[in-house]
Amino acid sequence: MSKIGRPKQDDANTRNKVLRVRLTEAERIEMIERSASAGYPTLSDFVRDCALRRALPARRLAGPEGVFSPADRKALVNLGNNLNQIARTKNSGRPNVMEDELTRAIEKLDELFDRYLPK
Repeated sequence: MSKIGRPKQDDANTRNKVLRVRLTEAERIEMIERSASAGYPTLSDFVRDCALRRALPARRLAGPEGVFSPADRKALVNLGNNLNQIARTKNSGRPNVMEDELTRAIEKLDELFDRYLPK
């Protein structure tokens, strides 16, 4: 007597690899709700479809001078030097010194990265 049932898939089409993703409980619930409202039978189908079939955002390519312009590279070097000096001062036992300088350096970094990082 022959077996009745679904035939086995070949190894190339069998989904046997697991990808673990850490989520908060709120994120997990939102993903479940989104997958259900979009009509996906399982959360795995939803995640797989979103990750593999959606268009990726346009990638920023480096120009001939690199990712950052020469002026922005110089600004990054200067900010790095400033942050290093601030860290050395703070680690020397003077914790409240240079708070304003640290805040300004972080603001300048934010401005610089806002120009380059996708929104």
